[in-house]
Amino acid sequence: MAHLTKSRFKLGIECPTKLYYDSNRRSYKNEKEGDPFMMALAKGGFQVGELSKLHYPGGIDIDVLDAEEAIRRTEEALLQDEVVIFEAAIKSGHKFIRIDILQKSGNHYRLIEVKSKSVDGNDLEQFRKNNGDASKDWRPYLEDVSFQYLVLKQYLIGCGISPIIDPYLMCCDKTATATKDNVHQNFLLLEENGRSFCKTREGVTKGDLGSEILIEVPIMELVTNIIDDDHYRNSSKWGQSGFENIIDHFEQLLIRYESDGDRFYGPVGAECKTCQFQTKDQLPEGVLKSGFRECFQHHLNWTDEELNKPKGWDVWDFRTKEKFAEAGKWFMDEMEPVDLKKELASIEEPKTGEGLSRIQRQWTQVTQSISDTPTAFVDREGLGVFMGQLKAPYHFIDFETTAPAIPFYKGYRPYEGLCFQFSHHQVEADGTITHKGEYLGLGQGVNPSYEFIDSLYKELSNDDGTVFMYSHHENTYLRYMERLLEKSSPFDAQYTSNHIRFLQSITVDKDNNRKGDRAMVDMAKMVKNYYWHPMMKGSNSIKKVLPAVMNASKLIRDKYSKAIYGSHDGIQSFNFKNHKWVEIGNDDVVVDPYELLLPLEDIFPMGLNEMDTIYGDEEIGNGGAAMTAWAYMQYQEMSDQERDRIAKALKCYCELDTMAMVLIWEHFEELVRTSSPSSHTD
Repeated sequence: MAHLTKSRFKLGIECPTKLYYDSNRRSYKNEKEGDPFMMALAKGGFQVGELSKLHYPGGIDIDVLDAEEAIRRTEEALLQDEVVIFEAAIKSGHKFIRIDILQKSGNHYRLIEVKSKSVDGNDLEQFRKNNGDASKDWRPYLEDVSFQYLVLKQYLIGCGISPIIDPYLMCCDKTATATKDNVHQNFLLLEENGRSFCKTREGVTKGDLGSEILIEVPIMELVTNIIDDDHYRNSSKWGQSGFENIIDHFEQLLIRYESDGDRFYGPVGAECKTCQFQTKDQLPEGVLKSGFRECFQHHLNWTDEELNKPKGWDVWDFRTKEKFAEAGKWFMDEMEPVDLKKELASIEEPKTGEGLSRIQRQWTQVTQSISDTPTAFVDREGLGVFMGQLKAPYHFIDFETTAPAIPFYKGYRPYEGLCFQFSHHQVEADGTITHKGEYLGLGQGVNPSYEFIDSLYKELSNDDGTVFMYSHHENTYLRYMERLLEKSSPFDAQYTSNHIRFLQSITVDKDNNRKGDRAMVDMAKMVKNYYWHPMMKGSNSIKKVLPAVMNASKLIRDKYSKAIYGSHDGIQSFNFKNHKWVEIGNDDVVVDPYELLLPLEDIFPMGLNEMDTIYGDEEIGNGGAAMTAWAYMQYQEMSDQERDRIAKALKCYCELDTMAMVLIWEHFEELVRTSSPSSHTD
């Protein structure tokens, strides 16, 4: 039976048509639905959930998956006058929820939703915009609790009870500080009968864990606002008006779909770009269909050609894509300069040597994407001038980091970042490339931050060559490391001072208007300013730029189609031996080098390979998977062999991240050396 659960309610709020696709899973696949255990691990959800239970010792845990059995046990527990229930199973009509913590005292019920998301104390203003409405970030969480509140209320009234229900959010408090090391090691990852779960070590109490880092925020006022919000009355998106009516509508839709009734189509818009039901049609049988395709065919009668045309929403950093779609315009060939920026009726052609403004870059993508013969844009002169200001040897660094919900170490706050890994490639003035160094701290009860800082210091403090990062991730985390050393350092005063000066020399501190004399150069900005390739489309992620560069550059294709990487007389590597980065696939296209590495799913059968798709962004690249893999090692008791396999995979991926930067650099040098009167190249 397809109950209206919390997850389905969330899908329906995103788009009511998704309820149809989710209830027909044999025909439609949710491409964003990874392994729920690994997703919770990535966000710290399971550990925070277990920690929350320690706040209510003696609570009854309804730890069964079967819905009917869970309902039976919950109803039995609710016969008590005073009781706390974990994962209480409540069913009302066609609605079914599991409440994280339900506390009953007579006819008074406390509904507590546990979230790994962080709060700054219990001030309700953090959940609101300036006009008093729920903020965009918090609205989905408040909708979730409001849905549970209404279902619980309906259930209790149906049982003849006149309840008083107080809803709460229990979250990590960013104003709290851990007073003990390795609190996280009290929460174990276990597997039983093919099911993965988290469990608190036997005998551990809340008092064993030091200061409290979770806080309960009473949100009855916010829930009332959601239920009465005009946001749900003034939109035709859901097919009904008003929060409670929308819930009833979703419930009726699911009942209709159980009888193979017609689907309800919500409106289409720019947000459809991220629809998770976009599986390409696969023939013959067995056959996963694209809900995205069917929606646009229903509403707009799109042909296959139109489905594949470049869309306006794919333009990089297009901040008004919603208005563009609302005007009934969908494709790049319908765009005019004024769509990108109101005050611009026209856009001047980019001038060689000046790089691209944001608007020029967008318009370059538009004009080239709709061209019959799209070409890359390269501002050779501007790129050459910029690169000429940089100093050899060139250092390319990439970090892997984590910001755990439950702090791993004393003195840290929830979601305070720490670094556990880096890779470092060095390129000399004559072009000699070396994988110069790497660091991986395995954690396992030992804070890797100080070794990380010291290793990086020893790698980069021997010369004044330019240091490159990709996006501002590395700068952000080195600022964390600077503050860590100022607060607590294992080094003597002089050595600590040297490290802090080093960190300040390669970072930018916007808060204090300070830029180090050797501040890291952001390669992502170089790409944005001077380079665009059709294969990149609307992304500047290194994962998109690397394949574009490898396919565009004859030098790279010729050089790295040979097994010179990690060879005796080739390029030094810590993790590869006689490796070829260039493999030619179908249609003479270079295979993405990341696809040539050991697939992460071979190491993590629980869906780790999907972490990047779900949590990745341009700033962290492959960091979603790396962060989750490292977190897995901190919570899971494993053999040395298992740990070594994870460490090897992490080192390979991180090394490729910095080698990718080197490959982009080599292509840029190649372009600068190539004399051309035009700023465009094939």
